[in-house]
Amino acid sequence: MPLEIKESRLEPDITVLHLSGRLELGSDSQRLEELVAWLVGDGRLGVLLDLTQLEYIDSAGLGALAMIGGQVKHSGGRLVLAVREGRVKTVLQFARLNEIITLAETVEQAARLISGGPKAPETA
Repeated sequence: MPLEIKESRLEPDITVLHLSGRLELGSDSQRLEELVAWLVGDGRLGVLLDLTQLEYIDSAGLGALAMIGGQVKHSGGRLVLAVREGRVKTVLQFARLNEIITLAETVEQAARLISGGPKAPETA
């Protein structure tokens, strides 16, 4: 299943990108990077990636997430990933991406973290 990206907004200023399918090598990971670059360029600095429906991620997808994390941080924004327990979260943790990008269990928790709430506890 190719990557599907749907955008929504949460108040006050959080852009949510809901990802489903597969984040892997190819135009989909590049499209995600370009979309986030556009959001940041447009001044949208609260970015939440909802990975709860993502089925698969490969090393190119991990690279895209790391690149996005750097873009958002460099622009003074905040990025949080909502990811449920399972294969995708295990891959993120194995690659130690959770050490540079905050992970949350749910979209709601991620939104609170972006809005300045306490940092989510890391899960092993």
